[in-house]
Amino acid sequence: MVAADQKAGSGLLTPIDKEEDFVEKLCSTGIKVVEVYSPWVGPCVAIHPTLKQLRTVLSDNPSTAEVSVEFLSVPSDQIAELEQFQGKSQPHFLLYQNGHLKETIDGANAPALTKSVTSLAAEAADSQENLDDNPRFVKKREEQVARYNSVTKPSQ
Repeated sequence: MVAADQKAGSGLLTPIDKEEDFVEKLCSTGIKVVEVYSPWVGPCVAIHPTLKQLRTVLSDNPSTAEVSVEFLSVPSDQIAELEQFQGKSQPHFLLYQNGHLKETIDGANAPALTKSVTSLAAEAADSQENLDDNPRFVKKREEQVARYNSVTKPSQ
């Protein structure tokens, strides 16, 4: 199932502008196509037809229809992990699968983006994704357990 739009009026991309929201998205299974842009330039509108086509192709293909693919839009100055992209005039697309960065595509390179996302979706359809293989999920779970233990531990 290709993820539906998350916010009314957002179109194709779910805007993410908080570190915790970015981490939360990457803590889940599935493919995340993250457009990283500089705020002074804004998101790349030219790539939207490619994203629409990708969403349709993946949904219509029986082998990839059940693969979760989300398109996210993130300003480079809001997320520490993305600070290397600050000040760049071209968009960058980061492709994550089950929390792992699989590929980076510089610029609005529609053929490369289409090929990479389609390939990752086919790979995901052939494999069993497990959250225990997602390093971001594991780290978050360990932090939650540590917080729980520090709160519930009896004082001596």
